[in-house]
Amino acid sequence: MGQFSSSANLSYQGQAQQRLAEIETIYQSAPIGLGVLDRELRFVRVNQRLAEMNGLPVEAHLGHTVCELLPNLADQAEAMLRPILETGEPLLKVEVRGETPAQPGEQRAWVESFWPLKDGDRIIGISIVCEEVTERKRIEAERQQALDDLQQAKAELEQRVAERTAELSEINADLRARKSVLRSFFNSAVMPMGIVELYENDILHLSDNWATADFLGTTPPLMANRFASELGVCRDTIDRWIAYYRTTARPSALKPRCGLNTTRTLALAGGAG
Repeated sequence: MGQFSSSANLSYQGQAQQRLAEIETIYQSAPIGLGVLDRELRFVRVNQRLAEMNGLPVEAHLGHTVCELLPNLADQAEAMLRPILETGEPLLKVEVRGETPAQPGEQRAWVESFWPLKDGDRIIGISIVCEEVTERKRIEAERQQALDDLQQAKAELEQRVAERTAELSEINADLRARKSVLRSFFNSAVMPMGIVELYENDILHLSDNWATADFLGTTPPLMANRFASELGVCRDTIDRWIAYYRTTARPSALKPRCGLNTTRTLALAGGAG
């Protein structure tokens, strides 16, 4: 019976040792940094990944404090870790920035969590889980910079569009004012004036001033888009006006009606009477 019990104990111890070896393998090969500190903030355990982050061999960590090995992170470490030993409250997913001997002079970033290790009610140390996020932060910063640049370019474009729109509004207002002045001059001129299209045997009135309308005994609105023959002008007068307009009037830049043998002109009717 005693031999059987001894064999069972050996088998149990072998299984336990195998499990411990498996756990140790997982601990050392984990892709995140893992470690344990005692109450004096000395490293008791460190896995390979955390050692690589710190730029020191695993053995160089053991028995040394965070402040001794990582002086650039000493103030941050003390501020974060001492309260855990005093209160027993964990500190989770805190971002840490600084330098380590792994890459001197280069600012790096980590996200770390710290849990108190307890023996009953007594806090005996701190467990560390550390993930480096330097590259992720760099990508995020570049993305944010690109977004900021895009927003700035958008704001500048909108400003230029607003300025150009204001300039065009001023130009349009000026043109409207000039048009109003010209229209006022056109309508109030004592000389008969108008814009007409010359056909082979007739004249189409497009826009005439009041002097022209009075001359023909009508009003400018009633003359619009009507032929001289419709307005009661005799054939001889129409022919005489056409001849006069063709030899003296300045052709307009406006295009004549498509498909028609016409000429649009600014007519000064004073000499054609």
